[in-house]
Amino acid sequence: MPERDFGGNSAGVNVIPKGRIFVDMGSAIIGDAVAGLVQSFGYQSCTRQPAGGDVDVIIVDSSTIDKKRLDLPSKSKVILMETDAHQKNVAVPILYQKVHGIISCTMDSAKFRKALEAITGGQFWIDSPSVKSFLLSAGLVSSKGELLGFTPQEKRIVEHICRGDTNREIAEKLHLSIHTIKTHLRSIMRKAGAINRSHLASLVTQFSGEDKRDVEPL
Repeated sequence: MPERDFGGNSAGVNVIPKGRIFVDMGSAIIGDAVAGLVQSFGYQSCTRQPAGGDVDVIIVDSSTIDKKRLDLPSKSKVILMETDAHQKNVAVPILYQKVHGIISCTMDSAKFRKALEAITGGQFWIDSPSVKSFLLSAGLVSSKGELLGFTPQEKRIVEHICRGDTNREIAEKLHLSIHTIKTHLRSIMRKAGAINRSHLASLVTQFSGEDKRDVEPL
């Protein structure tokens, strides 16, 4: 199926579009359907990333969120359309990406439109109660409903773990105490749903596509 460049909305040629939305789904059929739906809401939509990444919203699923891009403009909002029944599959991407909302592929079009308008307006939206419950228990949602991820310090520690560094080596390189490193590690493991360092490195490297060294058990 050919990729869709930005198209106008169906309300008429004189209507100013509400925004530009890039739809990047693992399934081309689903992606084209979502792009057509958001276009009917009055947005411009495409399934081919525009030059320069000049978009207001990016809609992805768990198979494409790993491509979402540190070079996108800061104004771009990322929406994860949850198409996988395994809730933990969304956890690691959320830890690393700035996600502004999670919506279910099973929601009706009226609710999807409401969610899209809320997210583009600056609100956070989590559609699935079961996913929300999982994210709350994993510490990935704040008391205000804001989606969280690894802190900058936690990301640095994870990078060292994936390189095979011990707690002592990480502490020396980051100029922190071993006790502080262990405290961060407990938070990291809980958020990622990892059972040990090897499992954590495996989750992260699967997401990033990078090679890793063998790592010590926790």
